[in-house]
Amino acid sequence: MAQRLRQIVRREDTLARVGGDEFVILLSDIPADDQAKSIAERVAEQCLSVFQEPLILQGESCRLGVSIGIAQSQGEHTLDDLTTHADQAMYRAKQAGRGCFVWAH
Repeated sequence: MAQRLRQIVRREDTLARVGGDEFVILLSDIPADDQAKSIAERVAEQCLSVFQEPLILQGESCRLGVSIGIAQSQGEHTLDDLTTHADQAMYRAKQAGRGCFVWAH
């Protein structure tokens, strides 16, 4: 999945695997206006799209569920704060039925 996600992110972005099945994408150098929300949602939709394609594992086709939490900061939050907020939003996305993204409050 990391290879698929790498195709979505730009060179200036960061893609990190933080757990067995959890990834973080840190979008860098995006505008600090209403356009930022649109960019983040477009990336989230692209992530959902790449997870729609089945994986072939040991000859078997399988689909993975995906839940995405999005947090945004204009510099007022630490990276730990953002990660916590995004993680909480991801769990709300799971509760909403997966296959979606949810913004942190």
